[in-house]
Amino acid sequence: MSYSKWRGHRTWSHVERGGFVADTVDFSNEPAIAANVIGRTEDMVGDAYPLDAAVAYTLAKAGPGKRLTVDEMVNDFTRGGFLATECYLDYMKGPDPNIPAKGFCGHDMVNAHVPIMAGIKVIRDEAENKPAKVKPASSNYYAQIKLLDSLVTIEKNANGGNEVSEERKAEIADMIPSLRLSLSHNFTYSALIYDPAFAKVKDFIFKHHGTFVMDEQTAKQSMVYGWDTTKGECGFDNPEECLHHRNHKSKTGWYALISRETGELLPMFNREIGCEGQESIVNTYTVGGHHLKEGVLVPWAQVKRTALQNVDEKKLKSAIMKSVNRMVKRSDCIVDKEGVRKSATFAWTDWGWLAEVKASLAYTNSKKRKIGDKVNGWEYQVYSSYKSYGHTIAKYCWKPIEPVVIYRPILRKGNSTWSNTLFNMAHVWHLSEEAAAVWATKFADLLMEGQVVNRHYTGADVSLPKPWTWSMERKVANFVLKPDTNPEDFIAPSDWLTVIASKPTAFFESYLNLFYSNEWNVADLGDSTFEEPEKEQAEKPVAAA
Repeated sequence: MSYSKWRGHRTWSHVERGGFVADTVDFSNEPAIAANVIGRTEDMVGDAYPLDAAVAYTLAKAGPGKRLTVDEMVNDFTRGGFLATECYLDYMKGPDPNIPAKGFCGHDMVNAHVPIMAGIKVIRDEAENKPAKVKPASSNYYAQIKLLDSLVTIEKNANGGNEVSEERKAEIADMIPSLRLSLSHNFTYSALIYDPAFAKVKDFIFKHHGTFVMDEQTAKQSMVYGWDTTKGECGFDNPEECLHHRNHKSKTGWYALISRETGELLPMFNREIGCEGQESIVNTYTVGGHHLKEGVLVPWAQVKRTALQNVDEKKLKSAIMKSVNRMVKRSDCIVDKEGVRKSATFAWTDWGWLAEVKASLAYTNSKKRKIGDKVNGWEYQVYSSYKSYGHTIAKYCWKPIEPVVIYRPILRKGNSTWSNTLFNMAHVWHLSEEAAAVWATKFADLLMEGQVVNRHYTGADVSLPKPWTWSMERKVANFVLKPDTNPEDFIAPSDWLTVIASKPTAFFESYLNLFYSNEWNVADLGDSTFEEPEKEQAEKPVAAA
């Protein structure tokens, strides 16, 4: 039996099951860092020879800047990967070999298909001039109603909407034929009328609705919308002990072919080069076939310890050198090489992500802060987060416990918003809604008194001003302190709002590094034209920055 050249390559999940890689690293006990190392190494390696995966893992788990010689890469991971790459191990699927089997129970041993039958509904003629019509209960494949459920509904409706007892549901279920077919042949709704197997169901419908009819379209429609399989009912107390009824779902594992006489490892398959230079894999065994006459298939876990001890290290080192050279020559340069021959050292290169993950973890552990901690009007919260190989990588921050809000009145004449180049209303903000309302009322009164530019004239008479109205704009401050800022040494969020409302922008230059970028201000407060009165002493808003 031949397979493609990729037959000798394995997925990462395969090499994990073989024990050629693990989920830990040498340089960190932090689960998030280990998960990122393993996950990124898996992504970089892809499907590969088991030895390549084992070598890549060995280099990556050593850590950034760590260089290894070929001799230093000899371990149980690379020993196992070498055996698998050299065809002494093969990945098999089948029943769990550790479950003992008594043999065959001899009771109801079938391999059959079981139809899942769709439901029906009965449509009555309100005038009772025509017989009731039977139609499919649902026309939507993805929202199918099972036959039993539809019959229970018919029973319920016939009893004035009262719930059907469990005993009665069991009786209705017994009316439905139990069908086990050798092949998955569909049958139509016409079976309800013509097939003796459905006689009890037909009588049930007649009992509740009398004579009924079925149109030709319904009669031709499939009554089956899915299939189950069954092996019948086992005669053993534990079906797992029966060769026929035991669980045949794919159990996976690595297996070795061992000589019964000597214990010597035998090749599981051979790697051959075809006439066009294509590499092919040819099995030298057949499960249950003639190729096993002189050997026995045993789980890799049972012989792993002995097999690893007997690996020829000279051949292993030669194979490791070939493996790292393959990775050095890759276009993405996942392995770096320094030196030549036996003195050469190798290092894993994919470490660009590490600084960000470490910084995130440092934030997490910063001053032992916890989510929800409240200090001086600030609360410790998640600033942003993302999933990285099953672990949440987060940035943290301090945000105001209570929203810090400023208010701006918007004046309108009719349906138009008032604005004038002589006075920019966009900069009129107040620290309270009450103050904004007082200001808006006063300003509107001034406008009604004619204190505006560009009055309109009609002849000699001044046009009467239209009534002015106003609404309130509300803006929430986006103050976000970095997680390593001590809120104990900083002022409360509401006090910070007062500061930025009364100081020039130049005043804040020394404080901006305490906040995440552009999240120290609101509505562009802080007027660059502001000048401190000569007699007034400048004050700092914080005790210590």
